[in-house]
Amino acid sequence: MFDVARQMALFAWADAYRRYAFMRTVDLDQLDRDGRVERLRMLSLNTLICGAISRALCTALAGAGIQVIPLITGPVDDVIGAFACQRLCIDPRWHMPGSPYCRRRRHRGCQGREHGGGPARNIS
Repeated sequence: MFDVARQMALFAWADAYRRYAFMRTVDLDQLDRDGRVERLRMLSLNTLICGAISRALCTALAGAGIQVIPLITGPVDDVIGAFACQRLCIDPRWHMPGSPYCRRRRHRGCQGREHGGGPARNIS
């Protein structure tokens, strides 16, 4: 669950072909909800791909302008590749069991906005 995760991996697009590169691991240990939001905002993160996350944290991140794609599962390289190809939310193999977020062609996130894997500078 992202609310209690101790670390996250930060990735960035390496080139115009949407190839990505691992940047670094970010420490989240001992950060409360507001601290997590501020840490991600300070990193200029604009998309968070994660498994479980509370609605409160999801809403706070969305309020800070961070796109949240929750309830995603799978090997990191495969998930990021699916995101880069805009297939993450239309291919159910990446959805956690019972995920209501990606049942239609496009992902609606925690605020009801559509997210289909559009432009992103950083993803984790």
